[in-house]
Amino acid sequence: MTRDEYDERRRRIEDRHRATIELIEAGRQAQLRALDLVWLAAGDGGAPPSPRLEEPARRSPAPRSEAAPEVDSAPVAPSPGPAKRRGVYALLGQIEAVLDRLPEVFDHHDLNRALGVEVDRGAVRRNLRLLVEEEVLALEPSTSGRFHHRYRKLGPRVPAEDD
Repeated sequence: MTRDEYDERRRRIEDRHRATIELIEAGRQAQLRALDLVWLAAGDGGAPPSPRLEEPARRSPAPRSEAAPEVDSAPVAPSPGPAKRRGVYALLGQIEAVLDRLPEVFDHHDLNRALGVEVDRGAVRRNLRLLVEEEVLALEPSTSGRFHHRYRKLGPRVPAEDD
């Protein structure tokens, strides 16, 4: 392997890592927006949700050398507890956010790659069924003889003009 090949492979790994982090952040933002909407729609008369604090500026990690290990003085966050259930439409928002990055005909494996996480197949099917009912997607007929759900993206609907 030449130095140029090494540098190119390292750059691709870093690019994929950055894209994955951005996707995770977009998913988190979608979840927070969905939570805010549920809160506002519930209207229980409670206090409005407190404004979110801005995230601290991100710094790109510098490569660590073994001679001088980096010491982080930030407090260590407690380990997360058991996984919490997603909000009602949190996954749907995440799916809608990555639809433009999916191929014209896709399955749940493609969707998992676009989301960057392995999502429960049943949850994906339930949410994709909603998009089929809204005519955003169409269920593609199976050609393999197996029961394998594939979906086709439909073009944006244009409202009919009343004459």
